[in-house]
Amino acid sequence: MGSCFKAICTGYASAFSRRHGGVTRRAHKRYIRGLIHRYQEYLAGHTKFEEERTNELRGLLAFVLDVEPDFYNRLALKYGAQTVNAALHARRRSR
Repeated sequence: MGSCFKAICTGYASAFSRRHGGVTRRAHKRYIRGLIHRYQEYLAGHTKFEEERTNELRGLLAFVLDVEPDFYNRLALKYGAQTVNAALHARRRSR
């Protein structure tokens, strides 16, 4: 079973398909990199980062780690393993 099968089983294949919404795999990866960059700026205290975005980033990183670990490793090299792992394991704030 390849990563393509996992994507279809999770129902996430439509995000990678040009037929559904015109989102390409490249555009999706750019979106994830942008979220991590914003999260990194948030950790440095430069910007705000909404809790909804944190949960979205956590889900995307968990998906990437399962389906395409090489991309996850490239993210860790570029943004720092601590930043990527902090985003993956971020906890919800209590209200």
